[in-house]
Amino acid sequence: KEYWEQGTDLGNLYTLRRLSIATGLDWDELWPDLESGRYHNMVLAQHEKALKAGVTRTPSFQIGGRLHSGPIGGEELQAAIAASITRA
Repeated sequence: KEYWEQGTDLGNLYTLRRLSIATGLDWDELWPDLESGRYHNMVLAQHEKALKAGVTRTPSFQIGGRLHSGPIGGEELQAAIAASITRA
């Protein structure tokens, strides 16, 4: 919600701290992992995997082997799921 509806900069450490506390995460436990880069390689690997799969924007869904990217309404999502079940 913060990003999509309010355009909040999720790269800002103050924002990350505020949001982590608001969602019940322990900032004092989270911060050392962020500062150390513990998840850096994992995030880069996931990013590369997404690019190789053709993901260029969010949201993206792979349904029945087909990639659906960008805004997708509930009816369109249901139709894609139904079509993938029919093809299976």
